[in-house]
Amino acid sequence: MEFKIARPVWSRELKNEWNILLAFSGNFDKKSGGYVFRAAADNFYRLSVNGKFVFYGPERCAKGHWRADELDITEYLSDGENSVLIEVIHYGVGSLSYVNQKAFLMAELLCDGEPVLYTAKEGGGFTVRRNVSKIQKVERFSYQRPFIECYELPFEYSGELELEEVGDIDLLDRRAPYPDFDSAYPKTLVSEGSFRMRSDISTKPYDRRIVKNISDYCYPVSEIPVLYRERIANIELTGSTEKNTATGAGYAASFCGGEFKLYGMESEKTGFLSLSISAECDSEIWLTFDEVLYEGFVNPRKRNNSCTSVIVLKVKKGTHDFMSIEAVSFKYLQIYCLSGKAELSG
Repeated sequence: MEFKIARPVWSRELKNEWNILLAFSGNFDKKSGGYVFRAAADNFYRLSVNGKFVFYGPERCAKGHWRADELDITEYLSDGENSVLIEVIHYGVGSLSYVNQKAFLMAELLCDGEPVLYTAKEGGGFTVRRNVSKIQKVERFSYQRPFIECYELPFEYSGELELEEVGDIDLLDRRAPYPDFDSAYPKTLVSEGSFRMRSDISTKPYDRRIVKNISDYCYPVSEIPVLYRERIANIELTGSTEKNTATGAGYAASFCGGEFKLYGMESEKTGFLSLSISAECDSEIWLTFDEVLYEGFVNPRKRNNSCTSVIVLKVKKGTHDFMSIEAVSFKYLQIYCLSGKAELSG
């Protein structure tokens, strides 16, 4: 695939940083004609149009090469002004999920072949900022995968970043089919109850994430403010009631500090965890997930101590929409409210 005008770019000051999430945003007035979006990135990108998720890519590729996507997004546009947001994450570390290569985004939006928005060192119509609400210094998800997701909501962004062009990008056409991205909702509220955080658990089983001979692996433990793999180990359920009641698309649930709820999908799914949060006060929510239950609950530390299967959300009072940047696979979702009071829906 050949791009008409876009160039591969990245932040000049963040090119050597790990676990960086950049936001490329642009606005335009819709004209008559067909709108085609093209993109390639490292590690990957998420495209939203007018605040709604549209696509995630690109397809994985071999070292030294990157695949490019091309899709018609005309159906997602409205008359008048439209907004496009491309979120790009680059981990900068070695893993079995992604080849550790140079960070970049190369993207353009064309209307009947004419440029509307495109990436470039200067101009092109995109404003580029860093999402500073994604906590940078966190532990790895596992030996195989890079960092866990931990956020402070609402999202806040840096000032506009200076870009530089990234050279030697060898593009290949996409070969895999484009996914549909259907929505799926928990089918059942399996159980609910209460928990506390113990402080007397000191056992630290063998953990493959502790690696000392790989330079591009993880932050030193001394630089990570919270080790969630250890905090998860300190969870003790103090009460549980079996429910097995139906849930669905319109379901909503209230949480207070020290409460949990366990949900089950109809079958194992792979995708992005998405929800709306209405917090009555500052709150902390943990989303833990797994393919199976251990002793009747999601317990990533006991079932597999080499995975930190948690997404951490530290939310301010107010209403927030959230979608994980990484796709995860699970059948069971156990939500803990560490503090505060909030209603979760969607």
